[in-house]
Amino acid sequence: MCDPVVTPILAAVSLGTSIYGGVQQANAQRSAANAIAQQNAADIAAQNQGFTQRMEATQAQTQAQQQAFQQTIANRAQIADTMRQQQQGAFQANQSVLGAENTQQEALRAVGDQAAQNLLSQTSAPQLAQSQSDYQTQAANMLGNANVPALTAQGPSSGVNDPATNAALARRTAEAAANIRQYGATAAKVGSYNAPLNLIGNAITNTQTGIMPAAAASQLLQSGSNLRLAPSQLLWTQAGQYGNAADLAAQSSGQNALQLASLKYNNATQLADLQQSDTERAAQNAANQAAANAAYQQQMGQVISGIGNIGSYATGRYGTLPGFLDKYPNTTTPPLPAGTANLPAFA
Repeated sequence: MCDPVVTPILAAVSLGTSIYGGVQQANAQRSAANAIAQQNAADIAAQNQGFTQRMEATQAQTQAQQQAFQQTIANRAQIADTMRQQQQGAFQANQSVLGAENTQQEALRAVGDQAAQNLLSQTSAPQLAQSQSDYQTQAANMLGNANVPALTAQGPSSGVNDPATNAALARRTAEAAANIRQYGATAAKVGSYNAPLNLIGNAITNTQTGIMPAAAASQLLQSGSNLRLAPSQLLWTQAGQYGNAADLAAQSSGQNALQLASLKYNNATQLADLQQSDTERAAQNAANQAAANAAYQQQMGQVISGIGNIGSYATGRYGTLPGFLDKYPNTTTPPLPAGTANLPAFA
C-alpha cells in the first residue's frame, strides 16, 4: 500500500496529467480544424485573386485590341486620304496637260475647218458652172482678139486690082473666120468640161498647202502627248503603289498589335494561374504540416492521457483516493481498464 500522504498527491498528478493530455488532444483537433479553415480561406483568396487578375488581363486585352483596331482604321484612313490627294494631284496635272493639248488641237482644228469651208465654197455647183463659162469666155476672147487681117487682092505684090476679086476674097475670109470661131467655140465648150475638175484639183492643192503647217503641228502635238502625260501618269502610279504598300504596312502593324495584346493576355493569365496554383499548393502544404503537427500533438496528448490514466488506476489500486478523486467510492478495488488486465502488480 502507498503512503497515505503520497497517494493523494499521486492521484492529483495523475488526474492533472490525464486532463492535460485531453486538453492537448482538443488543441490538436482545434489546430487541425483551423488548418483546414486557413487552407480553405487561402484557396478562396487565391481563387479570387486569380479571377481578378484574369479579368484584368481580359480587360487589358480588350482595350489593347480595341486600340489596335482603332489605330489601324485611323492609319488606313490617313493613308487612303494621302493616296487620294496624290492621285487627285496627278489627275489634275493630267487634265492640265490634256486641256492645253485640247486647246491647241482646237485651234488647229479651226484652221482645218476654215480651210474645208473655203474649199467647199470654192468648189460649189455655181463655182463649177462659172468655171466652165469662164473657160469658154476666155477661149472666145482669144479668138475674137486675134488680129488677123482680111484677105484682099489689093497690095503691092498681089498684082490684082479687081473689085470683084476683092469682094470674093473678103467673103471667103469672113466665111473662114466664122468657121474658125465656130470651131473654137466648140473646142472651148469641150475643153470647158475639164475646168471644174481643174478647179477642184487646184482648190484641193491650195487647201492642203494652206493647212500643211497646222496639220504638221497637230501631228507633232499628238506624237508628244505621251511624253507630256508621262509625269502625271507616273505620279498616279506611284500614289497607288504607295497607298497599297502603306496600307499593307498598317494592317501588319495592327496585326502585330493584336498579337502582342494576345501574348500579354496569355502571359497574364498564365501568371495568375501559376500564382493561384502556388498559393493553393503553399496552403495545402501548410495544411498538411498543420495536420501532421496536430496528429503528433494528439498522439502526445493520448500518451500523456494514458500515463495519467495509468497513474490514476495505480493510485486507486494501491491506495485510497480522496473523496473528490475517488471514482469508485463504494468498492475497495476499482475495475481494471480495458487492456490492463495483464499489467504487473506494483510493489
